[in-house]
Amino acid sequence: MIAIKDGDYTEWWKSLAKPFKSEDYEWRLSQCGKSGDKFWAKCLCYVTNRAIMQRLDDVVGVENWKNFFDKAPDSGVLCGISIKVNDEWLTKWDGAGNTDIEAVKGGISDAMKRAAVQWGIGRCLYKLTEGFGVICVKGTTGAKYGKTKKNEVFYWLPPELPAWAVDGESAGNGGSQGKKDGDKSEKKTYKNFSFLGKMKAYKNSLSEKVYYAMLGNCGYEHSNEIPPEKQSSALKAFGAKQKNMKGNQ
Repeated sequence: MIAIKDGDYTEWWKSLAKPFKSEDYEWRLSQCGKSGDKFWAKCLCYVTNRAIMQRLDDVVGVENWKNFFDKAPDSGVLCGISIKVNDEWLTKWDGAGNTDIEAVKGGISDAMKRAAVQWGIGRCLYKLTEGFGVICVKGTTGAKYGKTKKNEVFYWLPPELPAWAVDGESAGNGGSQGKKDGDKSEKKTYKNFSFLGKMKAYKNSLSEKVYYAMLGNCGYEHSNEIPPEKQSSALKAFGAKQKNMKGNQ
């Protein structure tokens, strides 16, 4: 729990609004379809409700927060999250419509996520633009199930998150986000989510040893360090490596 000093809630608020670890995020399809013979998928990132509850427990204390649910005027769900501030309960509300799958449960979950944003929890995700998932084959590590309106089934991988959206690690790769010992400056990173998603697919299909060895040979630690003018050639190199490895199996 974060202690409040002399009525200053700055650190308390910053702690609520901190980014989460990658395992605390979930991705959902927002739109999908098929153009010709190729599937496409747009997806959005959310904080899980378990992570929200844990953040509130850690920052304000288990006994200093509570939530409420009520019916929304449009048949959706309203959620209020109350936090005790100076011995008074302050409540922030938001709501969501019922979802297509497990309608009521989904509506409750989404309403709590939205109410948490009112307190700054997960608000950093609003900086993200809608990303495209990477279409992959069934059985790919981390692959998610998708289905178009025409009931055509496909599988997809979420794009990598930028480093600023992930606490304590670089986007999508489990490495350190901060400076390493001896580093004099931070490396520049690039937020091309389509490119990063494709690179994540290669990391999942190749062994991590091969993937990072290839990055290292090019002078990079992580895929988000590759500048735009070199991204096309990087994809060609990784694609050729993947094709070569499959041919040798």
